[in-house]
Amino acid sequence: MAELIGLNVHEILEIKAKSVRPFETRLIYLPYLIGERAPWWDPYARGVFFGLTMGTDERHMIRAVIEGVLFNLRAILEALEELSLASSEVRLIGGLAKSELWCSLASHVYGREIHVLENPEAITSLGAAIAAGVGSRAYEDFKIALKLVRVSRVYKPDTDLHQKYEKIYTLFVELINS
Repeated sequence: MAELIGLNVHEILEIKAKSVRPFETRLIYLPYLIGERAPWWDPYARGVFFGLTMGTDERHMIRAVIEGVLFNLRAILEALEELSLASSEVRLIGGLAKSELWCSLASHVYGREIHVLENPEAITSLGAAIAAGVGSRAYEDFKIALKLVRVSRVYKPDTDLHQKYEKIYTLFVELINS
């Protein structure tokens, strides 16, 4: 445990989650601690660890939490697709975008490229500044964002991992609907 001294909690959680091989367990987490708003809109939904065994430890649970959150975000992405509002790539911002594990798992779960933007924790502020610039006519239109917003990293999905995640995602959705 000495190797964890000086790390922040997010780094520690990521190290523990990385120590679990993909599909080492079939543990699934439903991330509904305060009900669910999208895409299922159920205020009575609750968090669940499904598939616990005697061999389950904190590392498995941490990884299942990450995967469960990504599965729920995938369900939202699919809802956007149904409305023709999704694109072939996904852009991650915020603290999540700083995690190599989250980004790579997202690409495998979604089966899409994950694009991480430069300064991911400040990108919403940049978006607000661009909107203000367009509103005040300092910029002609939102095309200025194409010059100001840059991709710093791209994560490509592994086809084999994506197919395996498909099976677990199907079970995740079945659990939600049961």
